[in-house]
Amino acid sequence: MNIRTHTWSSGVLVVSLMGSSLTSANPIENSVFGTVGEQVGIDPMLLYSVALAESAHGDKSGVSPHPFALRVASLPGQYPDSREEAERQLTELLQSHRSIDVGMLQINLHWHGHRVDDPTDLLDVRTNLEVGAEILQEAMNSTDDPLIGIGRYYTYSDDNASRRYGERVTHFYRQLQQQF
Repeated sequence: MNIRTHTWSSGVLVVSLMGSSLTSANPIENSVFGTVGEQVGIDPMLLYSVALAESAHGDKSGVSPHPFALRVASLPGQYPDSREEAERQLTELLQSHRSIDVGMLQINLHWHGHRVDDPTDLLDVRTNLEVGAEILQEAMNSTDDPLIGIGRYYTYSDDNASRRYGERVTHFYRQLQQQF
């Protein structure tokens, strides 16, 4: 696996996962993931791994979390190119859907919309990461089983599904650890 970094128009550093091996300084710790992780007390690489599990989107140059991803269960995921486009799409979705996953960490408006004043606030990368990190911290504090704790970011209702999600996230985490 190879790590590639680039900056979105939003200014967020994004680390992409690609094919072979590369060793470099850890760009995740020196990004908004590091700042938010330190603020909330979560390993920035774990936070980044959750972002990969939630909003990974890519092309021939690699895969990375998408800062403006939008998802409704009954529709294909949307990956707008700009915050402005994402705000427009989110406003349209809100007219007919209540349960919408927003941003890099796919914050669900039905369950967590109360954490922000306006749903479009979740399209701000830092706000999305702060809210997601708080949710992840609460999930991890809800059990002594680390995999289920991480997996409760995805669901509390099914420990088997939680464990599978936790395994997926820790797979990304281990891949990132090997690079740095």
